[in-house]
Amino acid sequence: MVALTALLLGLQSNDSIKAAPAINPLDPSTLKAIDPLDTLDEEDLQAMRDTIKMSRKNLARGTNAVNALDYSVRDFYKPKGYQFYKGIIQNLYYGVSAGYQQILPQAELAPKLNLIQVMGQVGTRLNKLNSLRLSLGAGWGYNYQRGLRLARFSGRFDYMHDITTHFEGYNSSRWLDVQALVGIGGDYTFFNGTGKKKFAPEAHTGAQLKIFTGPHAYLNVEPYIGIGGPQMDYEYLRNWRGFDLFYGVNVGYEFSLNDNLSKAARVKFMLSRLEKFPEETYETNELWRRPWFVEFAGGLNWTETAIKDLSFTSSTGHTTTISIGKWWSPVLGFRFSGFTQIAKREEIKYEGLGNVPVGPYGDMTETFNTHYMGIRAEALFNPFGFFYKSFSWNQPFGGYAFFGIGYGTLSKYKRTFIEKYRVGTESYSFGAHFYGYINPDLQLFIEPRYSHSVYRQNEEIHDMNHMSLNLGLTVMVRSPHYRPVEEMDAVQHYTYKVNKGVRVGVGGGIPMLSRRYSDWGAGDFEWNLQGWFDYTFNTYLGIRGSMNLMNTSRNELLPYNAHYRREDGSMWSTGRNGLVKVNRRNVFGALTAEANLMNLCAGRMNKRKFELHAYVGPAFMWLASQEYSVATSEPAFDGGYNSSPQFDDTDHWYIGVNGGFKLAYPIGKKGVSVFFNPEVYFMAQNEMYDIRGFNTVSITDKLHLYESLNFGVQYKIGKLRRDPKTVKAIHDRHDNRYRSRQLRAVEKYNAKYAKRIAKQHKKR
Repeated sequence: MVALTALLLGLQSNDSIKAAPAINPLDPSTLKAIDPLDTLDEEDLQAMRDTIKMSRKNLARGTNAVNALDYSVRDFYKPKGYQFYKGIIQNLYYGVSAGYQQILPQAELAPKLNLIQVMGQVGTRLNKLNSLRLSLGAGWGYNYQRGLRLARFSGRFDYMHDITTHFEGYNSSRWLDVQALVGIGGDYTFFNGTGKKKFAPEAHTGAQLKIFTGPHAYLNVEPYIGIGGPQMDYEYLRNWRGFDLFYGVNVGYEFSLNDNLSKAARVKFMLSRLEKFPEETYETNELWRRPWFVEFAGGLNWTETAIKDLSFTSSTGHTTTISIGKWWSPVLGFRFSGFTQIAKREEIKYEGLGNVPVGPYGDMTETFNTHYMGIRAEALFNPFGFFYKSFSWNQPFGGYAFFGIGYGTLSKYKRTFIEKYRVGTESYSFGAHFYGYINPDLQLFIEPRYSHSVYRQNEEIHDMNHMSLNLGLTVMVRSPHYRPVEEMDAVQHYTYKVNKGVRVGVGGGIPMLSRRYSDWGAGDFEWNLQGWFDYTFNTYLGIRGSMNLMNTSRNELLPYNAHYRREDGSMWSTGRNGLVKVNRRNVFGALTAEANLMNLCAGRMNKRKFELHAYVGPAFMWLASQEYSVATSEPAFDGGYNSSPQFDDTDHWYIGVNGGFKLAYPIGKKGVSVFFNPEVYFMAQNEMYDIRGFNTVSITDKLHLYESLNFGVQYKIGKLRRDPKTVKAIHDRHDNRYRSRQLRAVEKYNAKYAKRIAKQHKKR
């Protein structure tokens, strides 16, 4: 083993070392001639000069003779240019992890306990081999046998030793490092439903697989085992052994405050990308850009139920999501989202006895519905980010995987708003995100997702499975450091100014409301019409005014023997079955602030085709009409709707908030564009009108959500004159302004430095 080590170190010493001549590192024709050794310090160079060739004592030639074997044992091999910078703050990092843990209680016939946990971390690298880390977090789990939900707060203190560096030497950009870890900690657990809470100490050991994903970020996978106090679960009263065993795995992101690449490593990465991106420098290249992003999406949602005869398609609902996230490296990112999901829950069939039907239409099927809304945090993993030579955030196509946890409220509705219940629920989800480039920093994506939610009700633990398919847009935020500088000539500048001003648009679409009430057949066609105008003040901001007319029609089952008043003042009762067809026409109006998201997030670009605007502001709703057509209540009739009685309830006004997005694409050069416009209205309504069947998403008892998807055409008012006289006048004005700015700049400089210039003249 000694001889082999000596031979390897001898081969290492044969490399001849030359200092490359000084060249311009930005010149593509000469970048290949860069020798990374020029960037090394003397310590690294001396270590590489050591050899064991010409002495029985394994001493190197020269005056600074070194015993190579002693050197190999007492210190660690460092590849070219990889230097460790000492300092606790210099090596500080923070991270976040999520994982799974299973507790093995040491009590007879006690069930295993599964938990999901999330940890926030801060740590530092003491030297090339050793690290310390502090972690704080929370978790939750369920004891299905006892119907208990467990909430847990945890703390950990870990020591880690880098095994890979110990045997192979320090390398900050090595693809994979393996570290051993050992630590202690404690868990404070709340057993919901019992009022009890307990503390349990614990000790654990494991390994960390540390994957390099960029100069600031690592992906960590940590399997571990441990032993803890008996109070880790609710079986501590029966645990005569006095301890519990547990095991689990965490997946986490680690982000260093400082760039962990040496100068030589930076040159190496830049040389690998010059052929495809010849104008990049290390500081401004797209590879190490860490952008924030904003997303909005909508799509279809399906919920799995316990009723076997409920088909997959019959549980169809819809989902809406708004997200904000950040990429820590080309491989790792995170995302926070707010979402709402609506789908049917289950069906209960009422069958008649023999030839006697249960209702006027024969056997009936009653449908209940669910509304799940909440927030979630997700970890993003982009495998294409490992291809350092070619990766860019604006590639034509791409994709990544995600895993997340969430918390929200699950509402289940029967026939009316009163017949409902709402519970808190935790969930986890995973899926894939596939995107395509449509503009610089604007992506169109499709995202399939699976979610599993768990909740406690009536002292029992229940769960539900959700599938969704979303379609949406991603806006990448480009910091000023990465924004391209596009100089505008005089005519372009004039064109840009003229393009500011007033736009008008008309469109239409469909409402996306909750089918939370029981439906017997379909009503009339539902539609939404809109008209709007906006005025752009500057590059980023504007104001928008809009009007919408929304028509909804549903066959609904109102409460048994409910009483309503006709227009003439007489009373009407729903009777035995309470089945009616309800047509409503609501008028919405809003005055909102509008922002050009592409200019705001990524900067102005002359060649951009798609424009994306977002808006939010106060709104109102007026219930223009509400008509009930009562179904016949006797089986002898044909089951149609009679024309009387009808009700026209008007003059109901509500206030709220309007928000949405507008994606526009120009057609020709005459100011005409087509647009796609999803929007929402949050309206505060009285609960009694909700009972009458507004068919909306209930955020609270009095706050309801109206959604719609719209398409239309918009027109930019005003034309650009391009006749020769106008163009010449524009250029003249531009030149005069430029010269006047130059003169003012010179005068300002002379005034500021007049005294300094006078002193310099005196010295001369």
